Amino acid sequence: MAVKEKKVVKKTEKSKKVDELIKTPKNLEAGKNKKTISRKEAEKKNLKAVKKAQKETFFAGVVSEVKKVSWPTKKDMGKLSVAVLVLLVFFAGFFLLIDVIMAALKAVL
Repeated sequence: MAVKEKKVVKKTEKSKKVDELIKTPKNLEAGKNKKTISRKEAEKKNLKAVKKAQKETFFAGVVSEVKKVSWPTKKDMGKLSVAVLVLLVFFAGFFLLIDVIMAALKAVL
């Protein structure tokens, strides 16, 4: 006589959560119809819940990181703005000078 072996299937985290969703009392209707939700419905609810939780943790992380930033003061912003403008004028003049020199060399040669 051949004995049939039962396959042992390991449940993944997702399937465990879905099983919990299916078995929870919230999903059972009170009264006459004690009907559980289908597996597909439970998976959809679980995916929605997971996505919602991911969004909430993402935005909570963003808020906490923004709080850690040391924002510059008005005085610092003034100094940095002036420095940017000075460098802008300097490099504009530098490249203008290089352009004039190159044009003069091209005209001579």
